[in-house]
Amino acid sequence: MYKDNLKLTSSMGTTLYIPENIIEKERKDTFLENMIITKIGYFKEAKRHAVERPGINEYIMLYCIEGNGWLRTDEMTKLISKGNLVLLESNTPHAYGAAQDNPWSIYWVHFIGKGIADIFYRLEISKQSPIVQVGVRAELSLSMEVALRTLSNGYSFSDLFHASSTLQNFFSNILQIKTYSHLQATNNINLEDLILFMKSNIQEVYTLEQLADKMCMSKYHFSRKFKERTGYSPIDYFTRMKIQKACELLETSLVEIKVISEYLSFSTPYYFSEVFKKITGYSPKNYRKKYGLVL
Repeated sequence: MYKDNLKLTSSMGTTLYIPENIIEKERKDTFLENMIITKIGYFKEAKRHAVERPGINEYIMLYCIEGNGWLRTDEMTKLISKGNLVLLESNTPHAYGAAQDNPWSIYWVHFIGKGIADIFYRLEISKQSPIVQVGVRAELSLSMEVALRTLSNGYSFSDLFHASSTLQNFFSNILQIKTYSHLQATNNINLEDLILFMKSNIQEVYTLEQLADKMCMSKYHFSRKFKERTGYSPIDYFTRMKIQKACELLETSLVEIKVISEYLSFSTPYYFSEVFKKITGYSPKNYRKKYGLVL
């Protein structure tokens, strides 16, 4: 294990740097080439913290959990407040810093990789719109603490893999938060409640009209907005939830396939098998053989 990573502790907090030669070596890995942390830190009540750069060949993330700060780019100047997430594209000239009267506490990360542009696209991040309101959430802070703790031990491949995986999980959580909050805010749909309703009534059959009525929307508007945020139509999403439940039953029970089909309200066992294979790539019988209980 490499142990000479540069760890700096100041009155503001902790900074961890991964040496460039280690980054160049480990980023050749298939996973790490998509995302690898190069620097990471946490600053608490960072008085007089300010940075100005012409742009660097790294992506930058700032997660403000307390206080206020500011961000300036060629496109905008914005106040950063508690619960804001800032994501800067690589080679973006920028400046940012803590507010004087109520200085921020932030987690921050520099990272590179081939997969980051796609993540930014899915989060609708651009140079004109680099801020996401995610709130202060325990699971997000925990991800940052895990990454920091891991890299404070060193930067062996396993350390870098685990820390960078944690960052990917952080972004996965952000996408979920953004998806649900945006759909609810813009369309008066509580997506979490709707999905909970589907899960609680997984054995039922609903039409698009019935689901739209539950959300007090026209079926066309409801369907378009639901797919816009989840990637699936409401009925397709519900069907996939049924197949997910079928997978659970096939893996953990000996219930007959035709009984599972009936329980989930598929019209025939044949149709159930057809849909199951289309979604999972396996017939129910072969899925159980591969993943089910071993007697």
